[in-house]
Amino acid sequence: MHPHIVPQPCGQAVWCAAVPRPSGCDTTELHLGGPLGAVGICPISNDAAYVYIVESTSSDARLRA
Repeated sequence: MHPHIVPQPCGQAVWCAAVPRPSGCDTTELHLGGPLGAVGICPISNDAAYVYIVESTSSDARLRA
């Protein structure tokens, strides 16, 4: 959409995965870990959710799953 924009390192990495939605998971939950990052879960349908981790990294890190 914006070919003139070039990604720049920001010192964070985000990991996410689709998972079965746990019973009782009715809202997004976010747990902050201070300077280390955060973890959370977000329901996206009656049966599915995604979990995510935001972690602090060095600004030159290039991580790939």
